[in-house]
Amino acid sequence: MKIVLFISSLVLIVVICLTVLYSRRRAKEKKTKLGCSGTVNVFALILVSTSFSLGFSFTLGLQIKEKVEVIYSGEKYYATVVDYVATTGSYDEDKRAYSTEYIPVVEFKPRYKETIQKELDYSSNSVPVLGERYSVYYDTDADRVAVVGWAAILKLFVAVLIVGAIDYVFIGLLLYCIGRPIANYKARGIYIGLYYVLPGVLVLFMLGLIYGLFNGEDKPTWVYFTLLLSIFGLGLGLWAFIKTMWSGDKGDNQTV
Repeated sequence: MKIVLFISSLVLIVVICLTVLYSRRRAKEKKTKLGCSGTVNVFALILVSTSFSLGFSFTLGLQIKEKVEVIYSGEKYYATVVDYVATTGSYDEDKRAYSTEYIPVVEFKPRYKETIQKELDYSSNSVPVLGERYSVYYDTDADRVAVVGWAAILKLFVAVLIVGAIDYVFIGLLLYCIGRPIANYKARGIYIGLYYVLPGVLVLFMLGLIYGLFNGEDKPTWVYFTLLLSIFGLGLGLWAFIKTMWSGDKGDNQTV
């Protein structure tokens, strides 16, 4: 409790200092003061940005650390889905009801132990298929399990992108508050997003479609047709996008 109070007080002090620095730079550039309402709005913006950036970064870092520890210290097993746990998810505005998240429960037999059942470390909106097999790592000493597969990798990649975008905004706001120029920072962010992040997302999405096509599960004919058409269309779109983006003058890109 004391450590939470200390961290909260420290964050509040940092936000107040950044608000004062932002107000000073804004007044210097625009030749006008923010006023009470403007200062409150800036304080709220910086508070939300700081809290989200630090909170999500810490949470994601902790999750990655725990998963790496389990993979490093544990052993690999093939686990079978035998059950699932249904939990209340986010609120669906269209259906006007809360969605349901499903956590697969798998069964496997660790070395020198009896067969055990464990909940996986992720959830999804679809009902798990009983009998489906997962590659998992199990740390006997810590009694923790980590799943390894396309779904887990894609979810982690999406989380890293979201947290990275939040951190990018926070760092830009921080640079502005301390008086640093941000024009080049914004240009580099747009460049990296267009030339690397967006193509990476498209590639991962296409790999997910390919995995769905060849994962061995029985599907209706129309599903195979839809997956093939989506892969073909996405592949053409990705090729055209990369060709268009990288056909410009590389010298201009290096000056960003």
